[in-house]
Amino acid sequence: MIASAVIFSLLALVASVAALNRFINVRKQPSFAFSLVEVIAIYIPISIAFLLPTDIFSSNDDGTGSKQFLYMSPKNILLLWKLDYWSAFVLMWAFLPFVQEYYRSGEFTPVAKMKDSIRNNLKFQLIVGSIGAVGLTYFFFRFGFTLQTFKDLLIALSHSYSLVLSLWLMSHGLVTIPRRRWVNNISLDHQLESLYFELPKLYEELNESTYNYKDICSIIKSLSAIPGIDQSVFAVEVMELNKTIPTDDQLDLRNHIRTTQYTSIEQLSHSTLAKLHRNLKSETTNYKSALYEFNKAKREILRCEDIVDSKVSRSLRFRYGNNFIKNGKLSFLTHVYIIPALNLLIALLSFALSFVVIESELLHSTKLSIINIFMSTGKINATAKFIISFIVLSYMVLCSLISLTRIKLFKMYHLFPNDSNPVSVVFFTMYSNRLTIPLSYNFLTLLQSSKVHSQFDTFLGKSINLSVLGGFFNTTLPRLIIIPILFASFNVFDRIKKKLSFDYFDAFDSDDEAESANDAGKRASKIREGKSIIQRETGPARGATHGRLTSTVRASDDDLPDAPLLDEEDEGSSSWGISGLTRWFKRGGQGDTGLQIV
Repeated sequence: MIASAVIFSLLALVASVAALNRFINVRKQPSFAFSLVEVIAIYIPISIAFLLPTDIFSSNDDGTGSKQFLYMSPKNILLLWKLDYWSAFVLMWAFLPFVQEYYRSGEFTPVAKMKDSIRNNLKFQLIVGSIGAVGLTYFFFRFGFTLQTFKDLLIALSHSYSLVLSLWLMSHGLVTIPRRRWVNNISLDHQLESLYFELPKLYEELNESTYNYKDICSIIKSLSAIPGIDQSVFAVEVMELNKTIPTDDQLDLRNHIRTTQYTSIEQLSHSTLAKLHRNLKSETTNYKSALYEFNKAKREILRCEDIVDSKVSRSLRFRYGNNFIKNGKLSFLTHVYIIPALNLLIALLSFALSFVVIESELLHSTKLSIINIFMSTGKINATAKFIISFIVLSYMVLCSLISLTRIKLFKMYHLFPNDSNPVSVVFFTMYSNRLTIPLSYNFLTLLQSSKVHSQFDTFLGKSINLSVLGGFFNTTLPRLIIIPILFASFNVFDRIKKKLSFDYFDAFDSDDEAESANDAGKRASKIREGKSIIQRETGPARGATHGRLTSTVRASDDDLPDAPLLDEEDEGSSSWGISGLTRWFKRGGQGDTGLQIV
């Protein structure tokens, strides 16, 4: 029925807008077109949680389902799959790369940004095309050339990388999502120690990003002092650059030593100014991300301290943030017993779902596969099968998308609530778009195709099941999920990164970095340092008598003291507090464009 398609589409659209609005304010983006493209890019992978179960429900109808609410005609389902596939294809290879390079560009006019974006994308496509041409030449010499073989090869190759990526992301989420929720609620003291342990690293990253941000701002500010700059051809560009940095009363640069010094117009060029503009965007993102991560950890530590200390008085009032529950006793019961119990229940349900998915991946196409047992049996009606497939597929999509948002690549892309920059948002939506077909294909791989039919398999299954790669995709690849599962379970990525000192590639936010510190003395030292940082930031938070809190209750998160950002050369002084700078960021900087897209 068309009504079910409309309702499911609206639900997917609402979920897409809500997910995107978590990281950016959709209504305040640079243009409506940008927001629209991003919503569509997120909508496509989320929509498969409704589309594929509907496809399975309708394609396996025994003749009685056409009057049911969930039923859609195979023709309409096939049309929706084609629409999803080609929309994802165009977004992934044309629109999103163009938008990403447009906002990454350091040019100063829209036309120049468009040209720069097109030029950079053509370079990338030329490199990829050259590599692909070599591979195609070998393939055609080896297996011969036909139009159908060429089409199937392109589809299989284009999704092989995405399929591996989706399995890796999903496997990480299958482990870390339930584990994080369980660990953070089973022992509050353990969570508090882990936060203390992590805080010095966040503080160091904050100071480093602050220094780099101050440096690029100082370089830009110094351009105005170059003799004759106001009468030069660079006057407008220098003026535009100065509009994107804080004013003197918000950013004290008196003690800062610049790494680069421009003293004459001859040292400047259009490419130099464009590079400065591009670097400013990058350092702004790094600074805002580091500030968010530090303040987030700081708030969480204070929250945990308040809950731990409330066990003495059995009354809870948070020092920072809103106290939604005014009654101290009720607040204590809620945060000490009720919320942790609910979170542990969610963790257990997540563990169960993760077990079902992992077991079905390892034993797919066998009689022991749990998902296959439920989906191929005749003892369960079609509606129940729809609900089961919807829950499992939604969980698979959720695990993949959450893992994707936690990736940190060479400190280039950061997602954080409400104020992520467009370049990072495009990167994550582009890769979430890549998950659409692989996740659908992987879910169907868990079922016996001889018993469960789908329009997706009719449309793309045969092409993906290309004889050269199909056997590997069908039999071996799903079972290889055990490798990233084990890596995530035992924090292998963190240990390899630590051994290689390869800190610039943080594949995922470390859930258990404290666990990897085998040296108990080093761990204790880090915890003491974290406590010292908290004390400097907020003052003596916990009284010496009976562990009672001595600080006053504050009204909101805005009252939380901001992190003091100090350079290495002036550490120990407060020559540059960030309260003014933080307010400047919240206003979006000077002008109407906002700092978010400087």
